[in-house]
Amino acid sequence: MVPAGVVCRTAADECDLPEFCSGMEAACPDDVFQQNGNLCNQGINICFNGKCQSADLQCKHIFGPDSKSASYECYQELNVIGDRFGNCGGVQGYYAKCDKDDVLCGKIQCAITGEVKINIKNAAVSFYTPKNETCVNADFFTSDFVDPVQVRDGTKCGENKVYILTQIQMKEKLGF
Repeated sequence: MVPAGVVCRTAADECDLPEFCSGMEAACPDDVFQQNGNLCNQGINICFNGKCQSADLQCKHIFGPDSKSASYECYQELNVIGDRFGNCGGVQGYYAKCDKDDVLCGKIQCAITGEVKINIKNAAVSFYTPKNETCVNADFFTSDFVDPVQVRDGTKCGENKVYILTQIQMKEKLGF
């Protein structure tokens, strides 16, 4: 047994909390994290299920460290189209167009600031240049799972809007 108070699981994210040995159990306690809705990333984003959700971090996960969330113009031009590269969700090849006020709550649109490094497999990648910025996004060839390149649950996606369970929620309704 490890003495009480020794860290048995470090925090994986600024929204996660470390777990400490009780000194009475062989196993580490259940994973715990900050309450959903707490601010993170210097007050810009919110915690959701133990992770600081951010479009910038999602882009880095998909396209590598030299990427970030694209400009509003990319979201505005692409997510109102309602196809596999710009949408607000859909099922089995049918895609919903985003309302103009909800374009940040649909398909993640990224900008590459350096070398393109695609960290995903079995996907088509699209590049689009509406003004002086090249937007990049991806689409998986299968429709039998939740699209990992839609904005993630818990991501702020507009003024007082949060994307949760494929729906756009007003922040006040969520209690945070």
